Amino acid sequence: MKPIALPSLAFCISLALPLLVASCSSLATSTSKNKNEDKNPTPMVSKLTPGQSIEVQFQSSGCFHYVKHHLKIVPQGDGYLVTGTSPLTSSPRQPKNERAKASKLHDIRLTQSDAVKLDRLFEFYRHVRAGGCTTSDTISLQVKSGTKTVSQATFKDETCDTYDRPELLTIPKLVSRMQTSP
Repeated sequence: MKPIALPSLAFCISLALPLLVASCSSLATSTSKNKNEDKNPTPMVSKLTPGQSIEVQFQSSGCFHYVKHHLKIVPQGDGYLVTGTSPLTSSPRQPKNERAKASKLHDIRLTQSDAVKLDRLFEFYRHVRAGGCTTSDTISLQVKSGTKTVSQATFKDETCDTYDRPELLTIPKLVSRMQTSP
């Protein structure tokens, strides 16, 4: 019996690479306008009053990652309390029964300075217009007074422009603090 000749690794890569690039590039479509840009003012953490909260639903996906974070921010004393849940690991390519369940994050306190940086992040999301990055972040914000939703906004960012800006507190940076807090 003759051995079967297998294709070379270089040949396999030459076939797979264009498919990978095409699938990642499809994520980098341009966003011309965010949904709620003209309807409601941007929710602001620094303007929350006792009894109000902002609920944040953050989803980020790219070629090699997929995460969701669910956070709630409430005023407390001279700062803010953040609570939330986040998956340990997840990939859209994993079967649903193998995806990690959401885990509770450590509660943390934010300062007024942190609140202003989050306000700047939300304002950035409100005005972002173009894409070009293979990572797509979607953020949904609900301002609540008690259990009643007072305002809401959903934004999509495909620019990757938030990650290296010290004047912004990104949701991944906030979640990282919540994961490492004692």
